Amino acid sequence: MKSSLLFLLLFSGCEGYELGDSLFGPRWDLSKRIYITLSDHMPKPQLVRAATIQAINQAGGTVTEDPKADQKIEIVDTDDGPCPLPYKLAFTITPVDGVIHLCRTNLINIPYTQNSLTDVLFHELGHELSNRGKHIGGEDLVLNYVDCKSHAVMSSSTDCHPGVTAYTSEDIDYICSTGNTINGICPP
Repeated sequence: MKSSLLFLLLFSGCEGYELGDSLFGPRWDLSKRIYITLSDHMPKPQLVRAATIQAINQAGGTVTEDPKADQKIEIVDTDDGPCPLPYKLAFTITPVDGVIHLCRTNLINIPYTQNSLTDVLFHELGHELSNRGKHIGGEDLVLNYVDCKSHAVMSSSTDCHPGVTAYTSEDIDYICSTGNTINGICPP
């Protein structure tokens, strides 16, 4: 009976509901090192790697050069999915799979600095760590700081959190409440 109920809950298609991995244990443990891979033809690879390391460090994690590490995050460049949208810089597919997608054309055309690219990766890492696709403050496209419903990193627009270099308490609740990540910014 219990397994039937669990099956029904898992596959009932509750729209808008996002199931964290807490049912099966956390996917990410920020006390363990994370190995980063970049796609073979990644534009600006040194900048992307440095920004990814900075984003992981800001979440309380550490990076390793050991490809045998248990935890891996892959950064891929693509122009598929939502990338043709003019405002789209990156995306993470949920349920998460350890892959962050950077929109290739925008990566090439936008004059990213390490800080601005870290901001994008910081946000996408939040999706990966939380196993959530939705944003704090809703999904509206916001292009003006004063119109933002939230100034958290996990709001829908990088324009809503310029210069933020740490997850806010609102972000930490968003990320940690699913149970998908432990340690680092998420208390065990």
